[in-house]
Amino acid sequence: MMVYDWDSLVVEDELNLLGIAAATFTTTWDIETKITPSREEAYEFVRDYEYHRGKLFTKKELQKISAAATFCMAYTARCEHAIDPQGERFEGSFRQALESIKGHNLYLLLN
Repeated sequence: MMVYDWDSLVVEDELNLLGIAAATFTTTWDIETKITPSREEAYEFVRDYEYHRGKLFTKKELQKISAAATFCMAYTARCEHAIDPQGERFEGSFRQALESIKGHNLYLLLN
């Protein structure tokens, strides 16, 4: 995990933080670019972390990571909607990412 400043320090469950990181590691509002990782990019982020962690995640742990990522994206999409209710900045948004998984329960499909 990355620490940007002292205000970013937190003691938190590893799996919850990993889900949040997987859902937001490409996010920047400083440049015009797609701010959400693709499902494949988020999946690879988790698998890279798992490799460097040196221990495989259990199925239950992977479900928790996926749930945390999905919740983070849903919360951010809600914030986007509050700021941009007309959807003028929909392209590349968390709202668009969530819309792409309609019919599925989770953004990350980890097995």
